[in-house]
Amino acid sequence: MESLGHFLGQYSGWVPILIFAVLAGLELAVGHVGGNSSPLKRIGTNVGLYVVAALVTFAVPLTIASAAAWAGRSGFGLFNAVPAPALLVLVVAVTARSFAAYWLHRASHRFALLWRLHRIHHGDRQVDVSLGLRHHPLELLPAILLFAGLAALLGLPVWAALLTEAVMMAATYWEHLAIRLPAPVRTRLEPWLVLPETHLLHHSAERRQTDSNYSTLTIVWDRMFGTFRPSSEAVARIGLSDFDDGIADSLWQQLLLPLRQR
Repeated sequence: MESLGHFLGQYSGWVPILIFAVLAGLELAVGHVGGNSSPLKRIGTNVGLYVVAALVTFAVPLTIASAAAWAGRSGFGLFNAVPAPALLVLVVAVTARSFAAYWLHRASHRFALLWRLHRIHHGDRQVDVSLGLRHHPLELLPAILLFAGLAALLGLPVWAALLTEAVMMAATYWEHLAIRLPAPVRTRLEPWLVLPETHLLHHSAERRQTDSNYSTLTIVWDRMFGTFRPSSEAVARIGLSDFDDGIADSLWQQLLLPLRQR
């Protein structure tokens, strides 16, 4: 695992592209992408938001890996004080990271300032793997602070921080895939994992469904804290309000949307 983590660090710029390409290929092979939007325009908007967000991260003097590296040099954090096997470090890191992501996601629906940023993710009128790229650049800032702080508190080795982020990135793309799993598979996995079917409810235009299924990777947090809704529920419409739907495919409008009074 340490070798894999070092590999991810060496090719960190290509890892997100590779993960996205593999899952996009899966979606093209077995998915059912459709919708009323112009595919090139909406995918261009989603990719454009990702590119702008990536550029913003270069201006932020903090990364999750740099926080882990600092903790290692300083002897700060749990695993710098208590040595543990690599597998245990990774399991704790992924569990804690998914737990923190659940609460940040839930807060992004609860607090108006965070929702102004997060609603750009919900503005798309259909769900496919490109939606995993769609986040307002400023939404990355609280996420970086939270997850970098978590890496430091846990005293994660850099390899564990990088591998954890790769796992969570893959889970994010996976949950947005426009695929439907066979019913027996879905029945077995739904109690434990976030599936595309369960996350689809989260992108419903109906608020009671939008405010559910916040988890990434494991659905256990939603079940534990009372925000789970089953994939058997019907979703009438994807997106937000009619106004937001009308500008969903405009990169410029999406970048400016948090500045507007709502």
